[in-house]
Amino acid sequence: MVSILNTLDSGHGEDIQDIQVDYYGLMMATCSSDRLIKIFNLKTQELITDLNGHFGPVSQLSWAHPKFGCILASCSFDKRIIIWKEEHGWIKMNEFLLSSAATCIEFAPYHCGLRLACGSTDGKISILSFENGVWDMKKIQGHLLGCNTLSWDPTSNGSRYLATGGCDSCIKIWEESSSGWEEVAKLDVHQDWILSVAWSPSTTVNMIASCSNDKTVIINTSTDKKNWTSKLLHSFPDAVCGVTWDQNILAVTTVNKKVYLWKENPSG
Repeated sequence: MVSILNTLDSGHGEDIQDIQVDYYGLMMATCSSDRLIKIFNLKTQELITDLNGHFGPVSQLSWAHPKFGCILASCSFDKRIIIWKEEHGWIKMNEFLLSSAATCIEFAPYHCGLRLACGSTDGKISILSFENGVWDMKKIQGHLLGCNTLSWDPTSNGSRYLATGGCDSCIKIWEESSSGWEEVAKLDVHQDWILSVAWSPSTTVNMIASCSNDKTVIINTSTDKKNWTSKLLHSFPDAVCGVTWDQNILAVTTVNKKVYLWKENPSG
C-alpha cells in the first residue's frame, strides 16, 4: 500500500498538465492550462516564482542536467518553446515559434550536450542544440499525424537515439548521423494513438515501455536499437496515458487517475 507523504496547493487556476522535479530533488516545476509555470522549493514547499510567457495551455516541462546550469524548458499549445534560466532570478533565455501546437518536450542526457527534442501536433519533431553560444534547430517529419511523446536513449555509447510515438499508432526510433536524423526502426505494436514512451535507464538491455489509447502497455527490447522484440506487459480497462521509469521500476498511469507500479524481474 502506497501512502501520501504530503500535499501541496499549486495555486493553478486550471488543470495541471505536467510536474517535473529537478536533478537534485530540490525544486518542482508545474505547468497548467492556465498558461502559467510555477516553481516550488520542495523542502519548504514555498512558491519560488511564477513564469508567465505562454499564450496557451502549457503542455510539458523538462529540466536540463545541472552541468549546464539551472535551466527549464517549456512547450505549449501556443506553438512556442521557451527556455528559462535561473540567474539571480528566473529569465527567459530563448524562445522558438513552431508551425503547430507543441505537445511534448525533453532535454537529452548530459553526454549529448545541451539539446532538447520537442514534438508537435503536425507530426514534426524539433531538435534544438546549444553550441558556441547559439541555439540551432533541426526538424524531422516524424509522424503522419501528431507526435504525442518522445524519450531519449539514456546510454552513452557514442551515438544519439530518440524514440517517438504518435497519433499514427507507431513508435519510431531515430539515430543521429552526419547527414541528420534517420529513422532506424518502426514499431507497429499498438492499435491506437501512442500516448507515452519511456526509454529504460538500464544499461544491460535497450528497453522502451510504451502505452496507448488501446489500453495496453508494451515492453520493447533490442540489442542493437534497430531490431526490436515487443511483449505485452498488461491490458487495462482504460486507456493508458503515461509510463515512467525509476531504475527498474515502471510507473503506469491510466486515464482514470490510477497509478500502477511494475518491477523488472532480473531473470527477465
